[in-house]
Amino acid sequence: MRERDMEAFVVAARWRYGLLTDIGKMSYWMRLKGEYGHLGIRFKNVDRASLKRLEPYWREDSDFDPTVTDVSFDFMSSLKVKFQKYSGLYYSSAEVLHVYKIGQEVSVEELFENCLLIAETNPVNRWFYRLDALFVCCPCRAWCLCAPCDVDTEGVAPSTCAAIVLRAIAASLEDGKGSLDSDVVAMRALGMKRQAWSRYFLTAHTPLSAIEHLLDTGLVKLYREGKIPPVFLTMLRY
Repeated sequence: MRERDMEAFVVAARWRYGLLTDIGKMSYWMRLKGEYGHLGIRFKNVDRASLKRLEPYWREDSDFDPTVTDVSFDFMSSLKVKFQKYSGLYYSSAEVLHVYKIGQEVSVEELFENCLLIAETNPVNRWFYRLDALFVCCPCRAWCLCAPCDVDTEGVAPSTCAAIVLRAIAASLEDGKGSLDSDVVAMRALGMKRQAWSRYFLTAHTPLSAIEHLLDTGLVKLYREGKIPPVFLTMLRY
């Protein structure tokens, strides 16, 4: 029997306030009009050989399951990026869960390799990266260009959950891996305008603004699945 081709999706989620970590609660109060609180990447129909490569980068508080074929790539509550079983507690406890299928313009295999490379690099999602989305006109990242900041620039530029999803997709659209450590290259690959006093860094994007851009450019489309019916984005803004 022929194995099905691997598929890739962007997962957008929101949890009830009581289930959030301290960092999650900080993000909650920074969100406007109740939008998404998290973005991740889902890989479906992962073969055994590919799955085995993920074991060193599996979620720390969960045993590696060599039989799963449906995994996700996420910044964890530990602020480290890991792979995990998609059907596990993480997403099953979400209050809102929308799945967006990634279009054919993006190579699923290349995206998988980029996510694996990011996991190997082991970037840290610092709490203050979230401030860029709040202070768009005066982002924290801009101050870090002038003063010492505790940032990770070795291989992967500073990223939030939304930024790491955009960065991985961008690296799958361009030749080379420049999008992983350069916001300029990533935003160019994604067709984003990079302007002063606006979203100058990928960290200035919230999960919702990232999804809106991916929808506008046709890189993703809303995907209906099982008992998780999609809700129109306009409903999330009020």
